[in-house]
Amino acid sequence: RGGLQNRYAPVQSRPTPSCSGGEIGRHERLKISWSQDHVGSIPTPSITKFRIKDMTYKEITEYIFVENKNLNADIAFAFGTWNAYKESCRKAAELYKQGRVQKIIVSGGVNPKSGLAEGVLMAEEMQKLGVPKKDVLIENRASNTLENVLFTREILDRRIGLGKIKVIVVVVKNIHARRALMTLKKHMPSGIELKSAPYASDYYENVTKENWHKTESGRTLVMHELEKIQKYLTKGDISEL
Repeated sequence: RGGLQNRYAPVQSRPTPSCSGGEIGRHERLKISWSQDHVGSIPTPSITKFRIKDMTYKEITEYIFVENKNLNADIAFAFGTWNAYKESCRKAAELYKQGRVQKIIVSGGVNPKSGLAEGVLMAEEMQKLGVPKKDVLIENRASNTLENVLFTREILDRRIGLGKIKVIVVVVKNIHARRALMTLKKHMPSGIELKSAPYASDYYENVTKENWHKTESGRTLVMHELEKIQKYLTKGDISEL
């Protein structure tokens, strides 16, 4: 972990933007130590002309932290996370209790530390939170984001029918929201609207769009997401929003 943090630490090629407060100017670039084979353009209308290492804090924040205000949907798709799955469950249960969704699907395979299927643990947690068992679907094989989406798509098609689903709201860690949506866009029918209901995770130091750039660990987490997005776009596993 230390090596990864150093890799993304700001370098003093010129004065680094202050993280203590105030809006960061467009031309005050967050300089990232980035190996040449990872430098490239993020293909989105707002920042196509910038390489990752030349993006401002504001540009990175707007790109990574995706959230919708209207969270009404047919179903909530709660992504598991081996270290903080209860947080995902709480957010999904909140949407259900507010009447924003009628069904929830939880997704997560076997946790290598516990040997237990996370999808099953999440379903049990949902019941503890007051969500009826009949309204929770379980995916319990996935070990990564792509598998979360592919295996969940199979279950939704079999149990509900993809043609009957108009809107899916994704419940996911805030730093992972964009990549989750990009994976869904690539592999779900184009007629399904995708929304994001992210949460800040205690396990991941409560990194938010307001504070991520103020700590080395926050910068590392966000830069790692940018790297993954670029990698999976190149592989064709995800599609730009």
